Amino acid sequence: MENILNLQDVIINEILAELIDEIEDWLVIYDKQGKMIYINRHVERLSGYSKEEILQDPMKAPWDINTYNTTLKERALLAIGQNRKFETITLNKNKKQAEFYLSLTLSGIKDRNGELVLYIAIGKDITGAKRLQEKLHRLKYIDEVTGLPNQAAFIEHIYSKVKKENASFAVVLFDISKMSYINNTYGLTTGDALMKEIADRLYKVLHKDGAIAKLNSDIFAVIYEDVEEQAEVIEFINIIFNHIHKPFKIEEKEIYIEMSVGVSMFPTHAKKPGQLINKVQIALARAKECLGKNKVIFYEDQIQDEVQMRMLQESDIHQAYKNNEFIVYYQPFIDLERETLTGMEALLRRKKQSGEIVMPSKFIDLLEQLELIEQVGVQVIEEVCRQLREWIDEGYSIVPISINLSMLQFKNPNLSNDIINMLEKYNIPPSLIVLEITENMVIQEVEMAQQTILELRNYGFKIAIDDFGTGYSSLGYLKKFLFDHLKIDISFIREITKNPQDRAIVSAIISMAKALSLQTIAEGIETLEQLEIIQEMGCEMGQGYLWDAPLKPEDIKNKYLLKLYK
Repeated sequence: MENILNLQDVIINEILAELIDEIEDWLVIYDKQGKMIYINRHVERLSGYSKEEILQDPMKAPWDINTYNTTLKERALLAIGQNRKFETITLNKNKKQAEFYLSLTLSGIKDRNGELVLYIAIGKDITGAKRLQEKLHRLKYIDEVTGLPNQAAFIEHIYSKVKKENASFAVVLFDISKMSYINNTYGLTTGDALMKEIADRLYKVLHKDGAIAKLNSDIFAVIYEDVEEQAEVIEFINIIFNHIHKPFKIEEKEIYIEMSVGVSMFPTHAKKPGQLINKVQIALARAKECLGKNKVIFYEDQIQDEVQMRMLQESDIHQAYKNNEFIVYYQPFIDLERETLTGMEALLRRKKQSGEIVMPSKFIDLLEQLELIEQVGVQVIEEVCRQLREWIDEGYSIVPISINLSMLQFKNPNLSNDIINMLEKYNIPPSLIVLEITENMVIQEVEMAQQTILELRNYGFKIAIDDFGTGYSSLGYLKKFLFDHLKIDISFIREITKNPQDRAIVSAIISMAKALSLQTIAEGIETLEQLEIIQEMGCEMGQGYLWDAPLKPEDIKNKYLLKLYK
């Protein structure tokens, strides 16, 4: 019987050993001296070492109580002595030096007398979960392009900074100007490479004096430590300017950048993190509105009022666009020899819900800054085509209508197709549309401008150069671009009766235009004296309050258009 019982014990022990070997947990058993006496197969699989290798040389084990740091080992043994388990997460390396994480629990086994006889370490491989955690942390707190902390990390850093006693620091935002232009011109790969280079330069300047982060596509943020005076911050920013203004060489291209900078200081401008962040954003918004390059604006209370007013204006303009409040008025062009209607200019107005008419000087700049000018420009083209179709269908004689193109419209590679599609939609011949552009629009990208103008003229549109004489007036440009009309700017006409120089300039412009077979249009004629001078010089067309201010469509129809049939 005793032999049978002994045999049962052996069988049971072998089964238990086999089961322990097969469990998907790391298991190591130590004697009371801390000597490793047993490991299961999962330890072999994870570590890459055999049982024999580890038992002969426990230092090869990725985790061993005897090789753990002293403080943690003491804590572990103290917990076990108090009948508690000790839990920790360890980073280990296997035989091939690949890292893996273990979630370990160390517990003790006591005999009947309460003496510790064994230690058992049980661990779970949590490498996948840990990697996922690290990835999620990186997605949440790290900018993908530069590897810098992102906005979320930066805000948390500010929250931690303000809690420190006697803290004083500046929050500085650097907005990289024209990043969208750089991305569109050179490509996103070049744009990303540029961002990395900027981050490296900022990091080298900052060194140990603060923290740096990348907030969004074109804004870097810096915390500059232990400063109380604006002069210190300005000195620091000037150092950054000196580094940033050197050309960046990206893929054999030399790229120069400019920045707008906003600054708020703790605790001078705000004592709460949210307020501090809000105020530095307000300062940056003001810096971006300023004319000139590399503007640095420190927060002031009056700036907040200005920015809030600006935000209200922007919201108002967006609402006006959504509500289709932008309408078209028409101002006649008069043939100065026959004194008859020879054309019209479509001019933008805003009609508020209250019925108030708002002049373009109140909203054009905002439309351009908000990049709504192109969408509104498209609306103008469609409205002109619709109005022409209405007049034609009603049987009125029609004259060409001039439409001003914005810079954004002119740079749109689909400009020609967009206008042509609109004409075809309303069945309007291109001869009834004159497209007006300014000198500054054509000189920025000469080759692109030439190609665009050629496409438009080939389709049948006439092209007018607007505000001539106020930009980079050049005979070469007039010859190169083959314009049809030349509009003499109102600033010369206004003083033509009093200022001999203006009179000489206008005379020279008209003579030059005639030599190039361009028809001239004098803007802003308000008096008979101005008209007589212009007629003597040989100008073909006139526009101005002498005849009429811009008129609503029904007024133009009733006053100027002739019925061809009834």
